[in-house]
Amino acid sequence: MMLRRLLLAVALATSALGPAAALTVERDLQSRCDGYTYEPFEGTPPLRLMFDGRIRVNWLADHADYAAGLGFDGILIGGIMDNQGSDVWSADGSSRSVGEDDATLQDARRANAACRRAGLTHNFIKTAFTGKLPGWWDDLGWSKIHSNYRQAARFARAAGFVGICIDSEYVGEQYHYLWPDYTYDTYTAADLRAKVRSRAAELAAAMYDEFPDMEFFLVHADDAPLAWELLAGWVEEAARRDAPGGVHLGTEGTYTACSVAHILAHVIDRIRLTAEVLSPQARAYWRERCGVSPGGWPMWFGDDDDHAVRTPRVTARQFRAMMAGFDMAAAKYQWVYPAGATWWCASAEEIERYGLSEEAAGPLLPDMDAYYRGLRTREQVADPVLLRAGRAARAMDVPDADALLASLGRRAMWSLFHPDNQITRALVAADDHRLDWTAEQVERIYQERARDLRPNITDIFGLARDFSIIGPFDNTGWQGHDRVYPPEKGAVLDAAYEGMAGRVSWRQVTVPDGQGFLDFADYFTPTDWTVAYALCFVHSPKEQPAQIRTGANDAVKVWFNGRLVCDVQDDEGRWAAIDDDVVPVTLPAGRSTILVKVAQTTGRWAMCLRVTDAEGRPLDDVTLAAAPAP
Repeated sequence: MMLRRLLLAVALATSALGPAAALTVERDLQSRCDGYTYEPFEGTPPLRLMFDGRIRVNWLADHADYAAGLGFDGILIGGIMDNQGSDVWSADGSSRSVGEDDATLQDARRANAACRRAGLTHNFIKTAFTGKLPGWWDDLGWSKIHSNYRQAARFARAAGFVGICIDSEYVGEQYHYLWPDYTYDTYTAADLRAKVRSRAAELAAAMYDEFPDMEFFLVHADDAPLAWELLAGWVEEAARRDAPGGVHLGTEGTYTACSVAHILAHVIDRIRLTAEVLSPQARAYWRERCGVSPGGWPMWFGDDDDHAVRTPRVTARQFRAMMAGFDMAAAKYQWVYPAGATWWCASAEEIERYGLSEEAAGPLLPDMDAYYRGLRTREQVADPVLLRAGRAARAMDVPDADALLASLGRRAMWSLFHPDNQITRALVAADDHRLDWTAEQVERIYQERARDLRPNITDIFGLARDFSIIGPFDNTGWQGHDRVYPPEKGAVLDAAYEGMAGRVSWRQVTVPDGQGFLDFADYFTPTDWTVAYALCFVHSPKEQPAQIRTGANDAVKVWFNGRLVCDVQDDEGRWAAIDDDVVPVTLPAGRSTILVKVAQTTGRWAMCLRVTDAEGRPLDDVTLAAAPAP
C-alpha cells in the first residue's frame, strides 16, 4: 500500500523551477514533443514488447486473442523464474516435475502456441538478478547460477519462447568500482573487469548450449563500468558463436520521454558506448544482429481510498510521440513497462481462477483506447534531421555519434551522483556549456578509477563538508517542499522546534573527506517522506560573482542571505547529482549564508553543495563552514 501511495503522491506533485537551472536531469529536453507532423513508418517497424504486466501463462493460454488485441507483439513473461537463484522447474510448486511432466511448461507451451495463432509471436521468459550476486571469483556460486539459467534456456526452448530476458539492474551497486565488498587486495580494477566479462560469457555459453537460437534481452539501467563488462561479455560470446538471435539492450533512460530527438540521442549514445567496449569481431556482430531497445513507462498504479487506480505518467498525446520515437530508434525491439496490470484487466472470477494480482480488477483509464491506438499505429515524425538520425540508429551505424547527437541538439556527458559517488550518463542541450568543466572532471575520475586510482572528489570539486543541519520535518503527501518550517523564518542555531518525531535542534556535522555528498540518512530517522535543512556559512574576502551549485534528492530549495534563489520539485523525483542546479549570485565581501532545504520521498536522501566561478571551478579564496567565524 505504501508503494501505491508513493506513486500517487509523485504523480500528483507539481514542478516549480526558480532561477536555478536543473541540468543533468533535463526533464524539459525529454518532454518537448509539440508541433510534430506524423507520417506512416518507412520500412519494417520494430516489435513492441510488454514487460511482464503480471500476466501469467495459465491465463494467457486461455486469453491469447485478448492479449494480442492490446497491440503488443510479445510479452516478457514473469512468474516462471524469479531470479538467478530460482529453479525454473519449481514454478509449478514441485521440483520433481522436470521436463514434459512440468505443469508450468505445459501451460507455457499452450500459451505460446495460442499466442502465435493470435499474432503475439515474440514471448520471452523474464527473470532478474536480485539480492546479491556471488563474488566474481566464487566458482561454486556462479556454477549454481549457470546451472539455473541453463535449465531456464532448456525450458524456454521446450515451451516455445523466442528467448530469455534478464533484468540486471537490481544488483546495481555491484557494478561500481567503489562497492564496499571490492577489496582489491589480490586483484586490480582491470582484473575485476575481465572477471565480470568472463562470467557473463560463461553464463551466455551455458544458455546457448541449450538454446542456440535464443534471443537474449538484457534490461540494463546502469551506466556503471562493470555493467558494461557484463553486456560486453555476453555479446562477445554471442559473436563467437554467431548466435542468430542477437543481444538486445533494453534501456530505461526514455521511460517518460516524448521528445523524439531525446529518444534518438539516448539510443545513439548507447550504441556508441557498447561498441567502445567490444572487440572488432563483437563490434561487427553488435551492429549486424543486435540492437538498443528503448523502454517506456507511461502509466502506473496510484492510490484512491486504498484502492489501486491506474494513473497516467504521460498523456495519450505524449505517448503517441514516444511510440513514434521508439519506432524510429529501435533496431528490432522496443518495450513498455506497465508497472502491473495497467494495460489489461480481468474479472474477479479470473483473478481467483488464475491466481492473478488483484490490481487486474477495476476499470482501465477512460482514454485507454487512445493509448492502444498509440501502440497499434506505426508512424514516424516527418522531420529530415530526425529521420536521418533514426535510420542510423536502426541500422546500428553511428561512426560519429557526437555529430549525430549535435544534429539532434544534444551532447552526452558523464555525471556524478549519490550514493557512493557513482557515475552515470547524462544528455544536455548541445549549446549548454555550464557543466563542461564538471563533466571533464567526472570523466577523468571515471578513467582514473579504471586504473586503480581513487581521486578525492571533495578536493576536485571543492565540495562543502561542514554544515549545521536540522530535521526531520514532515513531507507526507509530498507537501513538505512548500510547507514553511521554522528554519526558513531565520536560522537560530540554538533553537529547537517540533519535528516529525519529536523535538529537533541544530547540530554541526562534517561529511567524511572524499564522500562529497551529505547523506541525511546518516543523521536522521525516519528517512522516508521527510524534510531536512542544511546551513552553510560562506566567507569571501571580496565582492565577486559566483555560482551556488547543488544537487539533491528529491526536491530542493536554496536561500542565499535569506533570499530564495532555487526552487525545484521534479514530479518524477530525482537522484542527488553534482551541479544539478546552478544559481548565479554575487558574493559580498565578508560572511554570507546558504540554507538548503531537501524534501525526501523514499530511498536515498542526500545533497551536495559548492560555490564556484562561472565555469564551475571552485573559488579558492572562499571558505565554507558550519557556523559563523567568531
